[in-house]
Amino acid sequence: MLDKIAFMETLHSVQEVARTSLTPLTKEEIQTYFKDMELTKEQEDMVYQYLLHPQEEQPAEVENEAETETTETEEKKEENTAEPKPVSARFQMYLDELGDIPNLTKEQEQSLYDRLAAGEESVIAELSHQWLKKVVEIASAYEVEDVLLDDMVQEGNIGLLMGLQSLAGKKEAEPEKVLEQMVRTAIEGYVDEESGEGEQENSILAKVSLVHEAKEALAKELGMEPSIRQLAEYTKISEEEISDIVSLAKEVKQGE
Repeated sequence: MLDKIAFMETLHSVQEVARTSLTPLTKEEIQTYFKDMELTKEQEDMVYQYLLHPQEEQPAEVENEAETETTETEEKKEENTAEPKPVSARFQMYLDELGDIPNLTKEQEQSLYDRLAAGEESVIAELSHQWLKKVVEIASAYEVEDVLLDDMVQEGNIGLLMGLQSLAGKKEAEPEKVLEQMVRTAIEGYVDEESGEGEQENSILAKVSLVHEAKEALAKELGMEPSIRQLAEYTKISEEEISDIVSLAKEVKQGE
């Protein structure tokens, strides 16, 4: 059985790497972080879906300032949409892809919930697809300074994943309310974290945890302690930052 706490911790750690990495993570790289977990094909697909959309540092309207007149025209059209915040170009592509997902009838959706309640986890992927648009709608309702809609949606998607996992094999009278609450809790938790003083500390702790896991995995694979460079290549964290994390870990160990 999947250890949901370990899964959530790993997912957030890899998410932090995806946010800070200069290049998008590949499926193979993501897979290495979860190789010790017995994920189903559906679970793997959802992890890829949530993590293969790294956020760009600048919103699309800033990036488009130096574009051609054609691009500027497209930007003006985007500004007239109902989106409460500007979004990255990559995230706009994600929103466009959501428009291609066919809507299920109430009866079809209820049938999927019934199958999930019976323990059929293979329907999680299809249910999650139906909820992706709803997650965007929920996240769009939060007007928060300095927090990108892109990031709120990604956190909401993680909450959705955990909510669907919690419903597997469990009968709920109103599963939609359970999932909506999980999505809102994930988004609000992220917003509080980003708005609070603990943001930097939480980010560092996530990276320390990831480096520790990487050291153990590489040591087992190589038969020796990995170098700073090998750790950097494995985690997608810079060598300088890896060195700082390793030094910090040694100081903590010596002080115990």
